[in-house]
Amino acid sequence: MLVTDKRTEWEIPHEPGQHMTFRPLSGSELDEAERAATKHILDMAQGLDLSKLSTSQDVSDRDTRRTKYDADILIKYGIVDWTYQAECDETTKRDLDARTRDWARDIILDMNVRLEEQVGNSSASSPEGASLPSSRKRTTSALEA
Repeated sequence: MLVTDKRTEWEIPHEPGQHMTFRPLSGSELDEAERAATKHILDMAQGLDLSKLSTSQDVSDRDTRRTKYDADILIKYGIVDWTYQAECDETTKRDLDARTRDWARDIILDMNVRLEEQVGNSSASSPEGASLPSSRKRTTSALEA
């Protein structure tokens, strides 16, 4: 499936009246986001004594997914439009506040990366988008260009 034709608009829950339009990411875009996150983690780990780090952490699949992919890369490709007055381009996407960036990152991850718990419970007949959290308000269904 080509991802460039698919669009889904969401209302920003903490900014009533504001919306963002998202698209699914291609495989190569997800790979780029994963490589960037991995590089960042490796850069941070340089010089650390890894033998002293605890390996038993109570981390959810959602938290693991958030650290596996670089938020800036996800947002760069995943957001295609918004209702803000500023142009929706790579520069202004980097100007999003942390709360809005993290919300948008989670929407993009929900559209593109399944949680481990969902993988075991999925069926081939599940409707597209069924894994998206019901607490988020989708204002329009996916549109075909």
